[in-house]
Amino acid sequence: MEGRGLVPLIEDSHIEWSDRFLFIHCILWPAGADPDDHQWNQFAARNQWFRFVNNDALYDMQQDLGQTTNVIDDNPDMVSEMRRAFDHWWKETRPLMINEFVSISPTRPYHVWYQQQLEREHLGLGDSTTVADIPSHRDVSWQAAQTDGYSVADTGGCSCGAGMA
Repeated sequence: MEGRGLVPLIEDSHIEWSDRFLFIHCILWPAGADPDDHQWNQFAARNQWFRFVNNDALYDMQQDLGQTTNVIDDNPDMVSEMRRAFDHWWKETRPLMINEFVSISPTRPYHVWYQQQLEREHLGLGDSTTVADIPSHRDVSWQAAQTDGYSVADTGGCSCGAGMA
């Protein structure tokens, strides 16, 4: 993921810090389908103030962290700007999506490797704890997201692509 250095902000908390967009897209479509047909599905664009979701919802993240009120009709200029920025990101990123014809693994390798690591290293859990007693990282992530007040949709194991502009 791209980023920018925080040193200027750390050294001077009053520095002008430009806003930017962050993008996430659940890169999952049927095998053989044209990825461009799925550009506007399962995506979000975010800046300091707003979160634009699936091309039909805009949330004011300063006033509505729970994302309960769609303010898309009240902010047409922001919606247009976010659509343009996401479209630019998609067109720049799309040529890098080169594995759409690769078959999906029947196992989720990272889940398997995680469980193997737990069994091998016990991760300081003591001898009485078994792997069956430990929630998977997916369960832990879901619980953490729930307790932080965010809603998280299970993506069914799809990979997500993220970027910024």
